[in-house]
Amino acid sequence: MEKHYNLEFLNDYYGDDREAMVEILRLYLQETPKDLNNIKTALHTNNAAAAKAATHKIKTNVAMLGMHDPVEFMHEMHLHSAQADVSEKVKKLFVDFEAAILEGLAVIKRDFFSES
Repeated sequence: MEKHYNLEFLNDYYGDDREAMVEILRLYLQETPKDLNNIKTALHTNNAAAAKAATHKIKTNVAMLGMHDPVEFMHEMHLHSAQADVSEKVKKLFVDFEAAILEGLAVIKRDFFSES
């Protein structure tokens, strides 16, 4: 499986404290799927303001985990008006964004939390 993350920021921040870094990764693995679900719900209920807020919240997680591939969705949400209807383009970009984030989380889970 290809790496879909880069933990350089967390390594710099935590240094030799691997236990602390692993705990942060555990939190990201728990919280990021919830954040994705909040974005998805907001998009499908045509609530652009909530989608923008949830996207802004997940942006930190994505940056901390070094997931740079799915930036187009975040950029589009940043530019999207909170009062406008959610465009089909944004909804389609979210599908790729969600898949990339979930793939990255799966690789982190395998690399840091597998039993083998």
